Amino acid sequence: MSWRALFWLNAPLAALGALCASRTVENRDRGAARTVGWAGLCNATAALAALASLSILVDRGIGHGPFL
Repeated sequence: MSWRALFWLNAPLAALGALCASRTVENRDRGAARTVGWAGLCNATAALAALASLSILVDRGIGHGPFL
């Protein structure tokens, strides 16, 4: 899988993310605690690391199987 294919895979995902972000309601409560969603952050990081690792493996020709 080339970097161009990954780019064109990410382009619609980024557009979908921007659409979802634009539809969320901003919290205007100044007294509300500002916290990080650690579970989502960890899941997103793991997913991106898995995609990057898979891309490297496929590019090197290591990935052989029914899904690669």
